[in-house]
Amino acid sequence: MSLTATGVRIGEHPGFVRAVVDFTDGRLEAGEVMATDHSPFADGAVRLRLDHRRVRTEAPRARAHGVSVRLSQSTNRITIRLAGARRRFKYVSYSVLRAPERLVIDLWKSAPPTAAAEVPSAPDRCLTLTRAAVGARTVAAAGGELNLFEHSLVVLLRAANGRVLAQRPETAARGRWSSRFRYPPVRRQAGTLEAVAHSAKDGSLDCLVQARVVLRP
Repeated sequence: MSLTATGVRIGEHPGFVRAVVDFTDGRLEAGEVMATDHSPFADGAVRLRLDHRRVRTEAPRARAHGVSVRLSQSTNRITIRLAGARRRFKYVSYSVLRAPERLVIDLWKSAPPTAAAEVPSAPDRCLTLTRAAVGARTVAAAGGELNLFEHSLVVLLRAANGRVLAQRPETAARGRWSSRFRYPPVRRQAGTLEAVAHSAKDGSLDCLVQARVVLRP
């Protein structure tokens, strides 16, 4: 029997759109998956590659909630392509889950988060956000960190349209991080203050915390 992709399900969540690829007849390992295009903001597209001996797909193309998912076959490989509107999504993350075997892919929305989409603490506490203060062209943020690669993260401020206004790389020390920086003049609008860490393997999203803020002239 060969590991076989049998179908795709797409669901809407407050902070992201989730695509789930279901598999049968084998075991999928997280190390077999790699994001070969991890940046959806500019063109709305991402691409993941799954390398597994004799893997195959029977999954038809799926479309829902403004996202399309298509799987293509080559020798010992499946390529998974996801596409949505330009600038709607900022990151892609993925994970492998068991019982049943499935690959979960999340496209994270770039618009300022609603209350339900705010993430003050990542599920495994790889990042927490305890302070998110945005003044007139100034940002101050702080939080906790746990087991990030080289304890590295980036703190970003996004405009209402998802565009990055300013960002600053930081390195946590003794499980804590803090950041201060300025952003350029803008009209009054909602924005997003976030701290993120990216996968050292392929640049996909590894950890995220975010809060809705107000940008001031």
